[in-house]
Amino acid sequence: MKTTNMSYNEMKAKAEQLGLIGTLPNMKKETLTAALEAYQEPGEVIDEKFLGRPINPNSARQQKLRERELKALNGGVKRGRPVNPESARQQSLSSKGTNVDENGVPRRGRPVSEVSKRQQQLKEREMKIAAGYVPTKGRPANPNKATAKQAETEKRFQIVITDENGSTHNYNKSFKLAKSAIREMKENGFTPAQYKLVEFTALVEA
Repeated sequence: MKTTNMSYNEMKAKAEQLGLIGTLPNMKKETLTAALEAYQEPGEVIDEKFLGRPINPNSARQQKLRERELKALNGGVKRGRPVNPESARQQSLSSKGTNVDENGVPRRGRPVSEVSKRQQQLKEREMKIAAGYVPTKGRPANPNKATAKQAETEKRFQIVITDENGSTHNYNKSFKLAKSAIREMKENGFTPAQYKLVEFTALVEA
C-alpha cells in the first residue's frame, strides 16, 4: 500500500481499519509507514524492483547461460580441462591396472629388487626368526660409551654458607677447583668467615 500522500492521522486511521495497531511495537510515523507499505490487500499487485542493469536476453552472456542450461539438462556439462589420452598422466593411470601382484592387488611404490641389500637383510632376518632367534628392538649399544659401572670418580668442592642465624645451606653449584670457588664467592661479596669448602667425590663418565 502506498503512503506517499497520506498524513500521520490518515495512516493511523488506516492501520486501525486494517487491524494492524495491535501488531505494532510503537505508533511512530516510520513504524506506521513501514507496516502500511508492507501490507498487501487482496488482489493488489506489488511492482517488483530489480537491482542492477536490465537484462538483454540477446546478449552473448545470456546465450551462453541458456546453452549451459541445455547442456546441464542433457548431461553434457563437463568441468575442468579436456583429458588428453596421450599425456603422461593418462598413460601412468592406464598402466596401474596392469601393475598387480600374483593375488591381483595393485602394486604401489617403486618395484622391489630381490638382489638389493635391504631385501637380503630381510631374508636373513626371516631365516633367523624361523630358527628361533628373537630380534631385539632399538639401536644397538655403543661399546665405546661408558656405562654407570665404568664411570670414573673425581673430586669436587661444595660451598657451605653460614648465615647470620648460624644455619647453613649449600651453594647452588659445585666447583672442580677450590680457587674457582673462592674467586666466585669473593665476587659475590662473601668473606672467608661466612663459608667453607667441603670436598666430595662425584661420579663422572669416562
